[in-house]
Formats: sequence, C-alpha cells, structure tokens
Amino acid sequence: MQTNYSIDEQQTIGENGSRTHGPNAVLSMLHHYLHGNTYDEKACHFHADNSVGQNKNKTTLHYLLWRCAKGLHKTINLHFMIAGHTECLCDACFGMLKKKFRKSDVNTVSQLVKIVDNSAKCNRSEVYNENDDDENSLKWYRWDYFFTKYFKPLRGIGKFHHFKFTSDEVGVVFARETLDQPEKRLALLKESTNVPELLTTLPEVIQPAGLTEERMRYLYVRPFVQYNFRDECCPRASEE
Repeated sequence: MQTNYSIDEQQTIGENGSRTHGPNAVLSMLHHYLHGNTYDEKACHFHADNSVGQNKNKTTLHYLLWRCAKGLHKTINLHFMIAGHTECLCDACFGMLKKKFRKSDVNTVSQLVKIVDNSAKCNRSEVYNENDDDENSLKWYRWDYFFTKYFKPLRGIGKFHHFKFTSDEVGVVFARETLDQPEKRLALLKESTNVPELLTTLPEVIQPAGLTEERMRYLYVRPFVQYNFRDECCPRASEE
C-alpha cells in the first residue's frame, strides 16, 4: 500500500508551497507514516532513489540513528539506487493516480483525496490539518537543527549506497559503497551528547509559512472554480 501525502500550497514549511522536498518535510512525513503504521516490527528496510538533498543527506542518517537509539527499531537498512536506474514500484502507483487525476475535476484538497483513494488499491492518502492537535496527526518538525546537537555529519556520503543502523550501537552507522564491499563502521554520535535528552525529546514543531499577498493575488482563480466549491477553494478576496 502506497501512502500519498496531499499537502495544500499554504500548508508547507516554506512560503508559497516551498521547501516540500527538504529533510524536515520528508522526514516529518516519514515519521508520521512510521508512527501510524507500525506492526511492532524490529527490522526495517528502506529503498530510496538516490536523490541528494531529499533523502540522501545527513539528516536522514541522523533520523534513522535516532529511531534505533530509541528502540523503535532494532535494525534499519537503507539502500540507495544507482543514479540512472531509479525506476521503482511506487512509479506504477503514481501512474494509476495520474491517469485517474487527468479524467477528474479537482477543485479542493478533499476532492483530490478521494481521487487518490479511488485511483487504485495500492493508493491511499494522508493530509495535513493545522487545526488537529492529536499526537497521531502530521506535524512539521525541525529535524535538521535538532540533530546537529547530537550527531556529526558523514563525510563523503555521496559515495555510499548501503547503510545499516542498529540499536546495539547507538550513534554508529555501517556504510558500504556496494553490497560486495566490506562495511565501514562510522561513529556519528558527538562525545558531548546528552543521550537521555536525545531519547526523550522531539524537535521543535514548525508552523506552515502560508502564502504571501502577492501569491494569493496570483492564485485568485475563483471565477474558474466550479460554483459549489468556490468558497472552499478560493474565498472571495477582501476589499481594500
């Protein structure tokens, strides 16, 4: 089952729909997914498309180290595809979603959610609700700043394609360039780290930056939205 996060442009970390592919956004969605879809598994394998900045970065490694340190998983393996060979099963689910989307009228996020859910058995949707204070709701966390207090960056991260994390060695990652090469043991935990603090706290929650006045004027498409959805999609502009 593929989970698709449907985020409105005014709900993103950065202004005007920006910073949706940075580590804070990506890891917040991953954290939300793992928190709500756990089956008490002890081992986990992740496969990623080798996108530097989106998923292949120091913050992603730090997050997986943190999960193992907290005992949320005993072992985690992270595998990056070779650049140029990044076709993945999720592309098929995206393809069915796009096919359904092209044949549908979409005026609101709620309509988009229905399209995602009905596009294929492999697709389901999640949304961001800034008014939901439930602990299981999606929140944006400032992971990058949080982890800089506890972990060191991994130098030469780009050359490695396989990483292993274990709860037996807190703050240590085992890295390989290829599967047939020996592992390199790399300690990333800072000597000054307050481990109890690391294990019992969460990062600062980031509030969505919203839309600028200029962007709101640019996106004023009320006359082109189906009548029943105009107030939800594009409220009437205030008179100045």
